[in-house]
Amino acid sequence: MEEDYVSNLYHVEPYALKVFKRRWYLLGKYGDSPLKVYALDRMQDIDIEFESFTLPANFNAEEFFGTCFGVIMTEEEPQLIRLKVDAFQSKYLRTLPLHPSQEEVERTEDYSIFTYFLRPTFDFIQELLSLCITAEVLSPKTLRKEISRIGKTVWRLNG
Repeated sequence: MEEDYVSNLYHVEPYALKVFKRRWYLLGKYGDSPLKVYALDRMQDIDIEFESFTLPANFNAEEFFGTCFGVIMTEEEPQLIRLKVDAFQSKYLRTLPLHPSQEEVERTEDYSIFTYFLRPTFDFIQELLSLCITAEVLSPKTLRKEISRIGKTVWRLNG
């Protein structure tokens, strides 16, 4: 931790715990604010109070995170994403899907096309970029353009 880091104290109502990329996160509510995700590995001290609160009856953690790739939640609407992946990388996606909504809709000797229904958040874009030249975003156009823009920026900075 940095010396000049200022700690904040929160009295959080815990709604759910989620693990993503081997890290644990707490989904909680602080006062009247909307639900927020807190990284457990960034907490220095936790004081558990035995006060109770009522979890909303209609809250379902799986539904809350259902259209998220990781833990980043945005107001953006979920979209149908089509991803063309080479045959070699397709094997990995079949055994370790990127998201529960993943469906393989086309399969050839050279490639497969997978679809996902989720919000194209920063963490999902990072995951797509990690696939590098083995994958191509077919749709939506906005995500395809964003991946292209990032690739051009990386090329310009490192080329």
